[in-house]
Amino acid sequence: MTARVPRGTVARMPASRSSRPCLPLALGACWCVLALAAVGCGGGRDDKAGGENARTAATVLELANGDTRGRDTAAFVSAVQRLSHGSLVIRERPNAHEGDVEYEREIVRDVRSGRVAMGKVGARAWDLVGVDDFRPLVAPFAITSLGQQARVLRSATARAMLGGVGALGLQGIALLPGELRYPVGVTRDALRPGDFRGALVGIRPSGMATSTFAALGARSQPIVAGGTYDGVDLAEQDPETLSGAKGLDKARSLTANLPLWPRAQTIVMNAAAYRRLTAEQKHILTAAAAAAIAPTRRSAANSTTAGTAALCTHDRFALLNAQPADVAAMRRAVAPVLAALRRNHHAAAALRTIQRFRGAPDTVRCPLTQQRLPTEHIRTTIDGTWAANVTRRAYFAARPLADEDNEANWGPLRMTVKRGRFAIENARFPGDVTRGSFIVRDNLVLMAPEGTSSQGAGEIWRYRWSLYRGMLRLQRAASTSMPTALRAVPWTRIR
Repeated sequence: MTARVPRGTVARMPASRSSRPCLPLALGACWCVLALAAVGCGGGRDDKAGGENARTAATVLELANGDTRGRDTAAFVSAVQRLSHGSLVIRERPNAHEGDVEYEREIVRDVRSGRVAMGKVGARAWDLVGVDDFRPLVAPFAITSLGQQARVLRSATARAMLGGVGALGLQGIALLPGELRYPVGVTRDALRPGDFRGALVGIRPSGMATSTFAALGARSQPIVAGGTYDGVDLAEQDPETLSGAKGLDKARSLTANLPLWPRAQTIVMNAAAYRRLTAEQKHILTAAAAAAIAPTRRSAANSTTAGTAALCTHDRFALLNAQPADVAAMRRAVAPVLAALRRNHHAAAALRTIQRFRGAPDTVRCPLTQQRLPTEHIRTTIDGTWAANVTRRAYFAARPLADEDNEANWGPLRMTVKRGRFAIENARFPGDVTRGSFIVRDNLVLMAPEGTSSQGAGEIWRYRWSLYRGMLRLQRAASTSMPTALRAVPWTRIR
């Protein structure tokens, strides 16, 4: 996004599974892990005085989670405990089938066979096991904000989607929000449809993701969550997972204003085990699923913020914004995927509901006060004081973005760059200075402005640079709305 630059700035315009079993699903101790009603485990007998020493056993349901304990599930598990007053307990088995690129298929098998009572499965993975009901939820560019996702998950449409798992002998329990996923650049940035053409895109296994990237001219390759990006050109990832991924050092960018789809999660249960629950226990699970949506959404927002902040500290990694025309072109390119979905009247109705809840897309940004580039107190080839007379004609000849039409963006400019710091002044507005940090990497200069959002704080400006006979030329290194003024004319060294 691009904001208005105040007078005098030369900034871009805003821009263990465990233990002894009581029954096949046991976790040992005095808990009975059941896919049926509660059974006492080691409890005392009622005494003749009326059972003061009696112990009431809780029903414990084991839940397989392919992620770390509590990710996506914490609010639901807590709600079950609270609403049942401890009589119904969800015990997680974290990191289920760890390292298996298709761990969710294995979790589905575990739940269907009764090896575990419950499992967490990403909504995107269901179309790989024959359940297509969730495809509208993860269709390209259908859900583009956490708020929209939460509204959809509270609707009758979401409840209908959950019912689809019945075809596999499962009971849908909860549909919970997750972080939004964005295109990640590895060998190239993902800013326009052409950037996907011929690319190999690392995805979490999903038929919908495969179809989407095929429509953009790319091939897809399943990768392990949080694993490496070896051999891929692009990936689809949420900031939280990306920030801890083994492949982060090979990544170069994330397209911050292009949310692809949500990382929505389902919790399902073995149907026979579900039937053995009491009516009250079933009601508790339903109520807990509804109660968990809001706190899980907040958790997703917080993890996105934290993940983004971590990304913004990495050298040579940038958050980029695709231009509106390119975003529109990408939507047109994937339109056939949505058209194919709409041939099913249930999917078409779901997409209409999703569209009804649509709002502004979520764009991830670096914290305004965050140091986004490493501090380098070294002299570089471009250190010095530079001048550029950017006339109005020269400025518009450089084809600025429409929202850069502001008189503060042209005039006699002076730029001082020295030992990792820069300052830019416009002689037409004395005293107003845009400052920040910079680094030079080969033929790239990356600049991290400070101050206010309208001055570009929280962004990274990326330019290719060349120097010849005292003349410094800057060119765009990516199609982002960095300041046109800095590249409109060559800079002359004056000191």
